[in-house]
Amino acid sequence: MATKLSSVFKSWPHGTVAGTRWFEHQGVQRELLTSYKRSGWINSVGQGAYTRSDDADLDWTGGVYALQRHYEYDVHPGSRTVLELRGMAQYLRMGTNTVFLLSPDKHKNFLPAWFHAFENKSVNFQLLQVKIFEEGFADLEDYQPPQSSFTIRISSVEQALLEMLSLANRHMDLDEAFKIFENVRTVNTVKMSSLLKKCTSVKTKRLFMVMATRLQMPWLKELDLKGIEFGSGSRTLVPGGHYDRKYSITVPEGWYENVFPEV
Repeated sequence: MATKLSSVFKSWPHGTVAGTRWFEHQGVQRELLTSYKRSGWINSVGQGAYTRSDDADLDWTGGVYALQRHYEYDVHPGSRTVLELRGMAQYLRMGTNTVFLLSPDKHKNFLPAWFHAFENKSVNFQLLQVKIFEEGFADLEDYQPPQSSFTIRISSVEQALLEMLSLANRHMDLDEAFKIFENVRTVNTVKMSSLLKKCTSVKTKRLFMVMATRLQMPWLKELDLKGIEFGSGSRTLVPGGHYDRKYSITVPEGWYENVFPEV
């Protein structure tokens, strides 16, 4: 039993959750799993999910690792969450922080019960369906949490920026999105241009251009905007707000006050 456990632990990164299905693939059946738990080598965090007993503190990234690797969820951290992980959303937010987990699959509208063990007074989760790109497209990259030995798949900064704007005014505050956008001083302009072309959300693209213009982002002039479809008709995000004539969208009046001169 000890030899089998040693082999399992070599394949099980510290700081992550492991599911029953994964144990079965390692040749560990339920009876042996129960013995490991009884002996104090592993801990249960909910039905069918376990952590190593020698892991003192786990956070939600270790749970996402299991969702992606063991449960085959088509889900990834995105939107504001990725910009926070990349150090681009560093300002004081009062209360609970929401971790945005995104999926293109409308049927994956739940998280397993064990995943909520990572929720507390400072963090909660929202699993949202976000389909703002052409079918089957996603710009994901590997992310290694600090002081960890595992990686998870998250949105690129460029994709996260558009995801955030798609959720603005519904799942997060528009002014908060504006403040975070201001911190994104560097982007891959080739990738950003490509994502804008593949983006199917008119609201998202217009909002992106308004924010980038108002904040005079240094990379704006390097974008290739040829072929990007901005749609027709007006969009109103804030009734009674400022109507941006160039992009036919009404946004908060404050974006045009004490920011930069009118373009």
